[in-house]
Amino acid sequence: LAESLTGVVASVIKCCHHYNLKSHNVMKVLQEAFHVPDDQLHLFFRCLMSLTTHDLLLEKLESYKKPTQSGKPRRDRFEATLPGSLLLQEVFKLGEVSMLEEGLCSLTNDHVIYLSNNPQASHALQAFLTSASVPVALKHRFIKRSVSVVDSLVLSPSGSRIVEAMWNS
Repeated sequence: LAESLTGVVASVIKCCHHYNLKSHNVMKVLQEAFHVPDDQLHLFFRCLMSLTTHDLLLEKLESYKKPTQSGKPRRDRFEATLPGSLLLQEVFKLGEVSMLEEGLCSLTNDHVIYLSNNPQASHALQAFLTSASVPVALKHRFIKRSVSVVDSLVLSPSGSRIVEAMWNS
């Protein structure tokens, strides 16, 4: 990860899934690599999606609390990267998503809309919703959280695929 070789990390995760290796160990290694403490797991999903360490993410979130020059509050921007999305797609195939559960199910409506309409990030959400190894109860918890923004999602190609994945879950 430090060398920006996320494809290698994604391939290792894919091999773990293929050979049915302990996925909990993979998630622990990722948690350590992103410096996410156990009491901050609600930010782990954001760290993976943005490929940002916990410390840097906290700095960014703190900067959003400062008002702009016009005095208006800054919007909490959720950053999504293509390598982060690819990494999460492989993680969701593992089925060990307990460390990501709180982060997924506590997304704001704006974050769900942004991630669903973002062509790169939407693939990670779609992998989550269509994964056979992710518990159905967790998928339903996410869907209940996101159902209020479905009307906004169906307007874009990426968002409509998320709605379809929600429906099929």
